Amino acid sequence: MPAVLALLASLMWGLSDFLAGLASRRAHVLQVAALSVPLGAVSLVVLAVVLPGRLTAQAVWLGAAAGVAGVGGLVLLYYVLAAGPMGVVSPLTAVVSAVVPVVVGLVIGERPGVLAYLGMLLTVVAIVLVSMEPRHDDDALHQRVVLRIVVLAVASGIFIGIYMAIIGLAPSDSGVWPVTVSRSVSGLLILAYALTRMGGAALPRAVLLPALLIGTMDSVANVFFRLAVQSGMLSVVSVLAALYPAATVLLARYYLHERLRPVQQLGMVTALGAAALLALG
Repeated sequence: MPAVLALLASLMWGLSDFLAGLASRRAHVLQVAALSVPLGAVSLVVLAVVLPGRLTAQAVWLGAAAGVAGVGGLVLLYYVLAAGPMGVVSPLTAVVSAVVPVVVGLVIGERPGVLAYLGMLLTVVAIVLVSMEPRHDDDALHQRVVLRIVVLAVASGIFIGIYMAIIGLAPSDSGVWPVTVSRSVSGLLILAYALTRMGGAALPRAVLLPALLIGTMDSVANVFFRLAVQSGMLSVVSVLAALYPAATVLLARYYLHERLRPVQQLGMVTALGAAALLALG
């Protein structure tokens, strides 16, 4: 069951990213985030009340810490995606974000089986292959891989990984309250950041519904992830959840008719193999 929940989280995160990409074609990505993250927090409050769990002081401060880390990772990710090659930045961030909770899980005593370790290795390969995009010669500035972009991409992955680790380490009897507090803090911070950067720029009405869907999908993904780590190993669950780029690429293939490169097709097959090994391990 933890493996299934983690894959559902991955699917929901991939769908959320896909919708965010579409919405960002109509409005600035910060405007979309400033609306979708708070809306997602509202839906999480509803889920937290319905689902079993205790709102304790520990759940609050852990959730707040996770929210700060999540915003740090999100802001850095937006920056490097705009300034560097997405085919390098995206997989690098995803891989690092998976490695951090794996390390934390091993430190606290988790010991996955041999198949799980093999699955982790294949997941890294799958993320890189799936995220590879063709080079665009007419956009040479954004195709340059400079040290600053690499460092910031790694930093983004570390912050996102810290978020996942904190959520995984929250008390099991707190239900989804740590996630709820986290996204609430993230919503307030990202809203303040967007207002600072964007001022009073109006948000196109056409983005309102997508933003609501993005926030809802992200909330559902976080709930699935939280439920998965409550009953499974953080080191295994986090790696399965990090396969979200595969879902985004598949959605782009079937709904936007984007062509999958052979290397991406190989990545999809590798991702399926990795998921199977992690589930068995």
